[in-house]
Amino acid sequence: LIVGDSHYDSENSEGMAIDFTRGIINCCMCLKDSESWNMQRNLMTTFNVAEDGADGFWRSVAFCNIVQEVMPESNTPPSEEQYIKGGQILREIINILNPTDCIIVGVRCERNLALRQWEGDKILNFEWGPKINAAYPFYGTYKFPNGKEIPIINIKHTSQRYRPELWTEFVKCHMAEAFNFLSNIR
Repeated sequence: LIVGDSHYDSENSEGMAIDFTRGIINCCMCLKDSESWNMQRNLMTTFNVAEDGADGFWRSVAFCNIVQEVMPESNTPPSEEQYIKGGQILREIINILNPTDCIIVGVRCERNLALRQWEGDKILNFEWGPKINAAYPFYGTYKFPNGKEIPIINIKHTSQRYRPELWTEFVKCHMAEAFNFLSNIR
């Protein structure tokens, strides 16, 4: 499971449609307008997936945003309340999807406040990693209600000033099986 932050739609109020995120990922799968989707392209590069593997990559992962509302302008960050609500929804999504791994893209402190509630509920156990590319990632485990645990990490947001080559080793170290699976997609 790959968890993004939120989507922005300053051009079209119709972007509030329920399938907005799906539309973004469909563009990534067929590389339509790929030059404008740095987040997705850089994420693929982190796993050493070339552009010709885009369709296979996005068909091999589940993707959602922690904030389930489309933000109106690119300079309008989600509120703390939106992150907390999103964290509650994300918890339900993880429990339903039962993913093998979870990568959270971005290190905004408001999002981490939402995840701190998981820590208090004893379903998230994590440690802060060393500073990479001007960001402090975390790595740890998410615990399902049945006691099963999966690896969970967060990485710097992949859209701006992100250097995939600096993050590849971190992801490989903390999610070796997922890394190997996704990096072998052709």
